[in-house]
Amino acid sequence: MIEYIKKDIFQVDAEILVNPVNTDGVMGKGLAYQFKKKYDSNHKIYIKECEMKRFGIGDLIITKEIDGKIIVNFPTKTSWRENSKIEYIQVGLNKLKEYMIENSIYTVALPPLGAGNGKLSWDLVKKEIEIFYSQLDEMKFTVHVCEPEKLDSKLSKSHLLLLKLIVETYKNGIGKEKLTDIVFQKSIYLFDILMNRDFFKFDKEKKGPFSKLTGVLYNELKKYKNLSGLSLEEMSKYLEQKYTSETLEKEDRAIIKSIKLVNELYKLNSSDQEFEDQLELVTSILYLMNIENKSNEEEIVDGIVSWNKRKKEKYDSNKIVNTIKYMQNENIIQKGIFQNYTINRI
Repeated sequence: MIEYIKKDIFQVDAEILVNPVNTDGVMGKGLAYQFKKKYDSNHKIYIKECEMKRFGIGDLIITKEIDGKIIVNFPTKTSWRENSKIEYIQVGLNKLKEYMIENSIYTVALPPLGAGNGKLSWDLVKKEIEIFYSQLDEMKFTVHVCEPEKLDSKLSKSHLLLLKLIVETYKNGIGKEKLTDIVFQKSIYLFDILMNRDFFKFDKEKKGPFSKLTGVLYNELKKYKNLSGLSLEEMSKYLEQKYTSETLEKEDRAIIKSIKLVNELYKLNSSDQEFEDQLELVTSILYLMNIENKSNEEEIVDGIVSWNKRKKEKYDSNKIVNTIKYMQNENIIQKGIFQNYTINRI
């Protein structure tokens, strides 16, 4: 039997799980990185074989794990920098077929080999998988094929980060009606600050740091959500498989920390308006510290009241100083020996 499924490969009931890798010894992103995190001993064996130059196209590195799974490391490309080639898939599937028949192993879970980061056409890869299956005894063997989700390939890492931030916000009890443009913008800015980069291109605007890019990305997400019929969680899971890396793990921590702060501010303030005002002030202080190098209370207070007339009327010096102290208590910023503040990053 051959079965096409849209499912996490680690949840498939199969004896063999196929891990698409390069022959460089790098499991840097995507599904290979997930295998690296889940099966450390397999990763170490793979690294050793690559270092010894004993692993090339058409070779399989096979390990047996304590959970009973057999991991087949299947080379879909020579270098992580290069694209896959269909002949790599053909020769690898032939070796996999021989291994399964010789060892009487009857169930296997295949990812879309080379059709993700490898850039091969899924239709082309699917044909090779069907040829592979046709050479097995269909009464004995079961091939589970984890099909790629049909999401637009233009969905980027930026879309994934926004999705994860929205999902994390909802998980923390800030519902859709509370996730206003102000809250959305400032939550993303906190993430950028924690990561110490300007990923979403924030500018100094009337109500604090503002990114036009996030609005564009959000509208694209809405469009693809409507076209695909997938939930936000499903879209996030698909993109996470595509962009999973060590950097994404760090970004996950920054997202969790930023939403935790937003949630705490939400609980501390008695009205939605007070919550948004406080969030605006916190992010504006961070902007002044990060972009304009304001580092002590006097400079920060002056930066807020001189930002524009609106801020001068909304935030007096006591409010600003108390917010600085709150940020210090929450470990968002810290005070040095010369009374200057610095931002605590991830």
